[in-house]
Amino acid sequence: MADERPQAPQSRHSPTVTAESTGSSSLGGASTEAGERVEPSADPRIDRTFGKYRIVRRIGRGGMATVYEGEDLALKRAVAVKFLAENLLDRPNAVERFMREAQVAGRLNHPNIIAIYDVCREPSACYMVMEFVNPESAGQRVRSVGPYYWLIATRIIADCCAALKVVHEAGLIHRDIKPD
Repeated sequence: MADERPQAPQSRHSPTVTAESTGSSSLGGASTEAGERVEPSADPRIDRTFGKYRIVRRIGRGGMATVYEGEDLALKRAVAVKFLAENLLDRPNAVERFMREAQVAGRLNHPNIIAIYDVCREPSACYMVMEFVNPESAGQRVRSVGPYYWLIATRIIADCCAALKVVHEAGLIHRDIKPD
């Protein structure tokens, strides 16, 4: 008997281990709901341009960084832009850890690890630019559609473990693994 539950969309990037938390010196990931709507007036980065990246909307926020959907204006593609929290910009150790995280994560190559495209340090901002994938988390999908069929859930877990193996072999520790 076939299970008729909806299946998760197939993508080479689902699930992903993000650069947000793939370093032994990781600064943590975004903790708010993915794709949250924030008015531009409430977030001064929205609709601004940093380097060649225009910020479109906030995806999530944690204590150490905020992640946005952005647009690479030169290549005309969506990107994720992770900004180090402003209150950490005057802490050289925090900036160095953030930059090192981007450099080390940028060397990782695996279909379930988000690619790092760029890292930038400006007087008023420190950010890394990453591959943008569908921001819906597993938790959001379960809330909106229902539980995954066990075979799909097992494949997702196996993909996550394969990505974490690559991360650990590179000498990194993912400090923010969570079911979502």
